[in-house]
Amino acid sequence: MSTPTIRQSHGPVDRIQAEVARRLSSSATSDGHRDGLSDPAQGEADRAVLGRALIAEALQAEAASALRDGRPLLDAQTEDEVAAQVFAGLFAMAGFQPYLEDPSIENINANGADEVFVRYADG
Repeated sequence: MSTPTIRQSHGPVDRIQAEVARRLSSSATSDGHRDGLSDPAQGEADRAVLGRALIAEALQAEAASALRDGRPLLDAQTEDEVAAQVFAGLFAMAGFQPYLEDPSIENINANGADEVFVRYADG
């Protein structure tokens, strides 16, 4: 499995997501479960817990790198948003996840990648 290309324009989200994906993939094959296909119910829950731990580690590494390179650190709110975006990208529906969690949304229609329509319950 190849590591996703990191796009600089998206900064820490892409860097952290690529690193966590690489480590999750490595973990799945190193513990003897090819592609993470162990017991599906237990395996997915365990992978999500591992993913959250790896995201936290990657955020710490990002902060250490920023300090070393003289870049500004992420504030707590931005760090939380980065962690949520990375988790959604790896374990949920990525950019759709906030819409899926919004109870005021009645319907989501996607016409390819460029046209997405959201219908709210109140019109």
